[in-house]
Amino acid sequence: MATFQKFEDIEAWQKARELTKEIYKVSKERAFSKDFGLRDQVRRASVSIMSNIAEGFERSGTGEFLQFLSIAKGSAGEIKSQLYVAVDQEYIDKKTFNRLYRLASDVSKMTAGLMNYIRNSNIKRHHYCPNVNLAKPHSMATILILQDRLAFFDLKLDFHKGHTSAPKRKEMAYEFWADNIFSTHRLYTNV
Repeated sequence: MATFQKFEDIEAWQKARELTKEIYKVSKERAFSKDFGLRDQVRRASVSIMSNIAEGFERSGTGEFLQFLSIAKGSAGEIKSQLYVAVDQEYIDKKTFNRLYRLASDVSKMTAGLMNYIRNSNIKRHHYCPNVNLAKPHSMATILILQDRLAFFDLKLDFHKGHTSAPKRKEMAYEFWADNIFSTHRLYTNV
């Protein structure tokens, strides 16, 4: 999978844009346009997919990006459900329903694929692009690696909270910072 320089490079976002365009087009027609509740809800759900992919990409961490992708995927499911309402109310025909349902399913599958790729690739840097300068100890990649290690350490410390004295936990914290800052600095500066 290619790296992204901007959210517009993400294929799932591009497909979501196509879906949004089609949703707006069909929801302008006849009776559909007069059902303000359904019309507005299906439009919001389609815009939500694009917006959440973009917002997640613009955030700085892998976890946040995955969270926003999950919301986008949920919005694709919401659209599929709302399409059933539209076809049941005869706002759209079966052919239009099938076309839009397939498009929403494609967006959902592409978003899920992107989520799996990110989870399995161990990418831990800003914007998932290759131009992060890993030679600098204070680069975004180094900071994100430290954040990930700190999150793991916090879980470990919580586990020890009931079993270990406060001074011992404080000592563990100092050791964590000494080990991780030094090893991360060495990793990215080749010391």
